[in-house]
Amino acid sequence: MVDDEVWVYLDSNVLVDLGEALDGSWVPPDPLDESTDIRRVAAARIVLFAGRRGWVVATSTEARKEGLRGLAFQLLDPLIIEVDELNGGPTDSVVQDLVARYTDVGLKLADATHAAQCASRPQFRLFVTSDTGILNKAPAVETLHRIEFVTPSKALERMNLQPGEEPAIRPSESNPARQPAWWIP
Repeated sequence: MVDDEVWVYLDSNVLVDLGEALDGSWVPPDPLDESTDIRRVAAARIVLFAGRRGWVVATSTEARKEGLRGLAFQLLDPLIIEVDELNGGPTDSVVQDLVARYTDVGLKLADATHAAQCASRPQFRLFVTSDTGILNKAPAVETLHRIEFVTPSKALERMNLQPGEEPAIRPSESNPARQPAWWIP
């Protein structure tokens, strides 16, 4: 089941959860009982199932540096586009204007920069973050393009994964995160 192409920006905190989920040392408890575990599963499923849904997953160079490391980096680095490398991006003045508007509503500069990178590009529809400051304040800023700020769990709900559905990609056979295959719903 492929949706229309959906461009999704992953905030650095989602990349951290993603890295921790797929680094090979973490296995989710059954049942999931902590918000951290729920965020990790959601982050991993978003990226692993993106190709089956027509979703394009992206982030910024700075967010990538903050979030992806180790085995997760090796698996996911080629799959997550960097907005900084997209052709036809916005001018610096457009991004800086949005950064100023996001800081005016109370976002920290780094968060405002991530939000502006996403909101200044018309192809993006979702900004995925677990940062409550961004979730609560960023929607107050009017942008030229409609961006929804959602949690990893809300983004995952939109994927409408079916029980037993296989992801587009999965960790390699040698990755310690491979068993059990907890990313399959």
